[in-house]
Amino acid sequence: YKDLPGMWGKIWLSAGSKDNIIDYAIIKNGRIGVHVDTLGASVNPTLTMTNTIIDNMSTACFVAQGSYVKAENCVFGNAGYFSVLLNIGGNYDFRHCTMGNYWSHGTRSASAIVLNNYYEDVYGDTQIRDLTNAYFGNCILYGANEDELLLDKYASGGIFNFNFDHCLLKTSMSVSGSGFTDCIRNQNPAFPNTQLPDFSIVSGSAAIDAGDAAVTGTIMYDILGNPRIAGTAPDMGAYELQ
Repeated sequence: YKDLPGMWGKIWLSAGSKDNIIDYAIIKNGRIGVHVDTLGASVNPTLTMTNTIIDNMSTACFVAQGSYVKAENCVFGNAGYFSVLLNIGGNYDFRHCTMGNYWSHGTRSASAIVLNNYYEDVYGDTQIRDLTNAYFGNCILYGANEDELLLDKYASGGIFNFNFDHCLLKTSMSVSGSGFTDCIRNQNPAFPNTQLPDFSIVSGSAAIDAGDAAVTGTIMYDILGNPRIAGTAPDMGAYELQ
C-alpha cells in the first residue's frame, strides 16, 4: 500500500493559525496534502513552505482558503482533482514551483491549478472573498489535460488579482494580456517521469533558462541544493538543470 493515494486525511492548518513552516518535506498518499484555512486579520503568513514535494493525493495536493501562503522550490504533483486550489480569495506568492498533474488512478476532469474568489453559503447566497494577490514567478504549471489553469472569478465583482511572471503554462487561454508577463504556453517541460514522480527537467525543456533572475531574487539554490542559476538565466520550476 505504500504508493496508494487516499490512505490518510490531510495536514490541516486551521483558521487563525499563522507562522507555520514546512521545509524539505515529502508529503504523499493522502486525500489532501496540506489544507491551509482562513487567516483572519493577521498580517503574518499562515504558511511558508520551501523545498517540499506533495504528490499522489486522491483529492488535492494543496488547498488554501482565504489565506496567506509563501512557497519556494516546491513540487505539487499528481492528484485526483487539483494540484493547487486557491479558494475563496487570499494572498499567495509562489516562486520556482512546479505544478504537474498526470493522475493515473482514474479520469480527472478538474484543472490542475484553480484560482477562485467566491463561494456559495448554506443559504445559496454567493459570498465574495477578495483574491488580493496570486503571484506565480518562474513556475511551471502543467499536466495531462488540455487546460490545466482555471481562473474562476465571480462574474459580478470582487478583487481578482493574479500575475503569472515568466511561467510555463498548459492552457487554452492567451498569455499575452493582463496578468501574464513573458509566459510560455503549451511547450514541453520535458519531465523525466511523471509517475515516479520525477518533475525535474531534462535537455530540451522549454523551462531551461526561461526564468527571470529578478524573480529568483535571494533563492540561491534549487530543491536539490544545486545552484539556482546554472546557465544564462534561471530555469522555471523547482529544479535547475545543471
